[in-house]
Amino acid sequence: MEAVMQNPTADPSYNGYVIAEPDDMSAALDQYWIQRKASRVEALDRLESLANHAEAARVWEMYCRQRLGFLTRLLRAGAEAFEQELLTELHWNRGFARDARSLFLRDARLEIRIPLGHNLGRVVRTPGVQTSYAVVDYAECNTTSEPGKPVVAVNWRGRDLALLLPSLEFVELDTFVVTVDQASWSTADTLPRSFLSVLPEFSGELLAAEQAFAELRRTWEATEQLALVKKQLEGIERVSALWQRVHIPAHQKLELLRRFELFEDGDPAAPRGLLLVGPPGTGKTSIARTVAETLSCHIQLLSLPDFKRVNLGDSAREVRARWNEAREHQPSIMFVDDCEGVLTRRGAIQADKISEEIVETFLPEWEGVRERSRVLLIGATNRPDLLDDAIVSRFGWVMEIHLPDSDNRKEIFKQEIQAVGITAAPPGNISELTQGMSGRDLSNLAASLRSYSSSEDLTAEDIGRAVTAIRKLRNSGVDEQFNWDTLILDAAILERLKTICTLWREADQWSSHGVSIARSVLLIGPPGAGKERSARTIARESGLNFLAPTIAQLKAMVLGGSANLVQQLFERGRSMAPVIIFLNNLDKLTPRQSPFEPKDRLAEEIASQLQQEMSSGASGAGRVFLIGAVRDPDLVDDDVVSFFADRIEFPFPDAQLRFRLLSVFLTSKKLGFPLEEGAQMLAGRLNGRKASAGDLARCVQAAEQRALTRAIRTGGPEHLRIELEDFEGLPNFAA
Repeated sequence: MEAVMQNPTADPSYNGYVIAEPDDMSAALDQYWIQRKASRVEALDRLESLANHAEAARVWEMYCRQRLGFLTRLLRAGAEAFEQELLTELHWNRGFARDARSLFLRDARLEIRIPLGHNLGRVVRTPGVQTSYAVVDYAECNTTSEPGKPVVAVNWRGRDLALLLPSLEFVELDTFVVTVDQASWSTADTLPRSFLSVLPEFSGELLAAEQAFAELRRTWEATEQLALVKKQLEGIERVSALWQRVHIPAHQKLELLRRFELFEDGDPAAPRGLLLVGPPGTGKTSIARTVAETLSCHIQLLSLPDFKRVNLGDSAREVRARWNEAREHQPSIMFVDDCEGVLTRRGAIQADKISEEIVETFLPEWEGVRERSRVLLIGATNRPDLLDDAIVSRFGWVMEIHLPDSDNRKEIFKQEIQAVGITAAPPGNISELTQGMSGRDLSNLAASLRSYSSSEDLTAEDIGRAVTAIRKLRNSGVDEQFNWDTLILDAAILERLKTICTLWREADQWSSHGVSIARSVLLIGPPGAGKERSARTIARESGLNFLAPTIAQLKAMVLGGSANLVQQLFERGRSMAPVIIFLNNLDKLTPRQSPFEPKDRLAEEIASQLQQEMSSGASGAGRVFLIGAVRDPDLVDDDVVSFFADRIEFPFPDAQLRFRLLSVFLTSKKLGFPLEEGAQMLAGRLNGRKASAGDLARCVQAAEQRALTRAIRTGGPEHLRIELEDFEGLPNFAA
């Protein structure tokens, strides 16, 4: 498998070293189109000279009329071999064998058929001696053969009995039946085998036929290529504009263009397949469509329902039908979306018998596409790990399509708002507002803005509201209450959290300046210290998606299940990127195993899979950030803890923080004392005691319950007042 290009300077060996690669990839793209136009003009002159070679047609016409007499000799020799075969192999008596030969010769004839492609569906047909030729389509004939090599067709009473291939193989199409004295015998494969036995004696004549047709074939190919080159030349400006709407890095775009040019020209180095790997909505289908328009190709847009049928055998027929359609319409592209569902790894848990049938039929069909065949398979997936290994190896070319960077997001957004009729220019901070959004997200964003925004006026507030609405579709765990104003923490800790939030929100920009961004952070502190609230606030303030699975959602009842759940969590995260995955209570999810107690195999499995996801780089790909929370890191598996790049400890709040926390918790409550004085007095009662933010919140709730009980006894909600006395005797406030 070819590695994905990481170096932004493309290999100049593509395209025959035509383009010297400059450092500026945008300039290289411009230069590519200039050179592309120049090469098409040069090809036009060359092909016009070849296509106008009238002598080639005259030479072949004369050959067909004067030099096909050997077919008569081949027919007699084959019939004699047929008679001998009946005598020696089938033990017929001599009279029956002679009658069978005579009956066959009475209505038999041989034809030369020269395939124009890689099968016998379209051929040049010469019916026999003293006849001309014609181009004939045999729609139902999918027999493969080498283009330009003569095939001998054995015909009897207008029915093709067999095709004798240049590889000295035969294809039996029908059976010659002999009826003598009301008894019938079928010759089965005896007849074609007999003709094949004498065919080498006529190899010189068949070679002469191939050579006589070769010049005309080159002329026809030049005529076809000439029409294609004219079409390419006329469409260069249009195709160039199409690729400007494909927003991927310039070096990837240049690699695609150069390799597909090889495919277009029928070069032996042309790719047979391309696997596009990346999150949903990154433009994989758009790339396939643009490639098809660039190459003026027939394209099939396929997915699992196009292949999978209920009954065994039906799916195999569908696979063959799709490949046959591709071969009949060369050059052709087969685009298989979500191909991990179509070409699933055989033997995997998710693979059933029908899935395996699809893969096992796909492999020989793909392998049957011979050199220079102009059928290209493009697959798109966000789960390459689920693909069958044999399928991946046949792609031979893998390209990872990442979420758009800040510059591309800006261009995509501008393109999408124009498409929906918004004429206003986007705000300057549009890249920050749309951090981590895919091309599909930006398209949905533009449509959303059009529904409630003036086309002449587009503000950051409008975009912010629309972005929030889109993110909430996948991120219901974070709402407006989680913000910096309500997060009461030590100033130094709060500053660190804000720094992490900024780096994650603007990861593209900081990374482009060489800043190493920690993608995982471990929050350490007692229960109620604000760890979970901090994680949700970072998600809210950064605009990133948020996943917070519970232990029950990650811990299966059987071995193997937990690892699969952890893997699915990270795969879901990559599909939602940029995203924060929050793992609370790590000491319960991946506890440190004691050497003196029985192993918890389920916890051990989770720890192992979590390490694999974190250490393999998967958590970094696609902007997946990880926040863990634990009261004591010594209670967590050592290997899991070691993978967290940053750690923040949450101590118990001091007097000043206790005052601020109580002020927040008591705000909006009905109080029988001044808020500031009461909060100061209550905070002072806690000196020398350890009370977390959660402890303080629970104490306020308990005091409110006491006041509520008193109000119910005295007449109703208008009597509700929280008094300082309601805190007496509560935990942490007890004397």
